[in-house]
Amino acid sequence: MDYSILMPYSSSNVCLFIINGLGMGNCTRCDAIIENLLKSNVEIHVLTCGNGIKYFESNKSIASLTSMESFHYGSKGGKLSIRQTILSLPQYYKTYKSKTQQLIMLLEKIKPHIAVTDSEYAVLPLKKLKIPIIGLNNSEVIVTEYLRRNNLPKSIRFQFWFVEFLDYIYHRLVCDHIISPSINPIPVRNSKFYRVGLIVRNKVLDISRVTKFPHNNQEDPFNLVVMLSGSEFASHINFDSYDLPCKVEVVGRTGLNRGQIVYHGRLWDNTKKLDNADTLVINGGFSAVSEALVLKKYTLVIPVPGHAEQYINAVLLQESGWGEITSEEDVVGRLKNLFESGWEDINGKAKLEVNGNGAKEAAGKILSIFKDLH
Repeated sequence: MDYSILMPYSSSNVCLFIINGLGMGNCTRCDAIIENLLKSNVEIHVLTCGNGIKYFESNKSIASLTSMESFHYGSKGGKLSIRQTILSLPQYYKTYKSKTQQLIMLLEKIKPHIAVTDSEYAVLPLKKLKIPIIGLNNSEVIVTEYLRRNNLPKSIRFQFWFVEFLDYIYHRLVCDHIISPSINPIPVRNSKFYRVGLIVRNKVLDISRVTKFPHNNQEDPFNLVVMLSGSEFASHINFDSYDLPCKVEVVGRTGLNRGQIVYHGRLWDNTKKLDNADTLVINGGFSAVSEALVLKKYTLVIPVPGHAEQYINAVLLQESGWGEITSEEDVVGRLKNLFESGWEDINGKAKLEVNGNGAKEAAGKILSIFKDLH
C-alpha cells in the first residue's frame, strides 16, 4: 500500500506507531492505546505489515496507514525453528535495510514527535533524528519470571536466551522508554521500563463487566470458543477424536463444519465470540492471555512449543486460577474430563483479580512524554 493520508490533522502531537502485524495481538494492543490517544487529539500514523494492514485499513480515525516488509521466524515442518531463524540472518539483514528505507521515506512526510514500536526493530532513522522511541514490550516481565523459576522445560531455554533475553537487552539499550504490561504488579528491572496493567481493547473492557463463569445453569447451552493465534505457528487441534457436548466455535482456522463444530476463519473483530464464550482455548500470545484474564473466562492455553514467552504467559495464567496449560494433542481429552466431572475441580479455585486498564495507563505515559517535549 502506498502512503496515503486518510484525514487532515492539525495536532501539535504527532505519533507514529510501528507495528509488527504478523500476529493479531500486536495490532489489538496498539489499537487499544491508539483509541485512548485519539481522545486527546493526538495525530496517529501507522506503519505495519501482514495482518496489520487489513486490521487498520478501515480505521478512519488514523491519519495514515503505510505498509512495510515483514520479518518472519524461521520454521521447519510448520514449527518454530531457532536454527532456521539463525540461518536466515542474511535475508533478515536485507529485509532490515528495506524496512529502514521505508521508514526514512515515511518520516520525511509525517515528521512525528514520538514513535511507538511493537515488535519492530528497524528504528535507526528515529535515533538519528532524535525522535523519542517508546517500546511496547513485555520481555522484561518474561526475563524476571523466567529467572525466578526452577524446573522450566529445557525446550524453551534456547529461545529464551537467544530471543527473549536479547529482546529485553535491545529494548533497554535502544528505546528511550518501554511500556511493560504485566499480569502481576511486579517491580520493573530498570528505570526505563514503565509498568502498566493488561492492555486490552475497549470493547473487551465493556463486555468484561459481566462474567458468565462458573456455568451453573444447565438449561443454557455451553459455548466453547477456540481462538487460535494469527501467526503461522498456531496450533492445529483435531476435534474428531471426541464429540464434545457443547457448541465449538473455532476462530482463526478454516475447516469443514461438523455437528456442533463451526469454523469461522479469521475474524477482524472477535469480541462477540469472546462475549458469548463460557470457556476459551487459546495459544499463549500475551494479548490473547490478557483478554482471557480480563474477561474472567476459564481458559485452556496451548503455548507454541519451544517458545519461552508463550510458556511463561501460560504459567502465569495457570497460577492466576483462571486456566491451565495443555497441548494441542491433549486439549480435547482435557475438555472431555472437565465436562464429565462437571467442572468441579476448578470451581473452587482462588482466582486472581487483574488490572485491565493498561491501555489507558500506557496512553497516559505517552501523553506525559509529549508534555515533556513541549
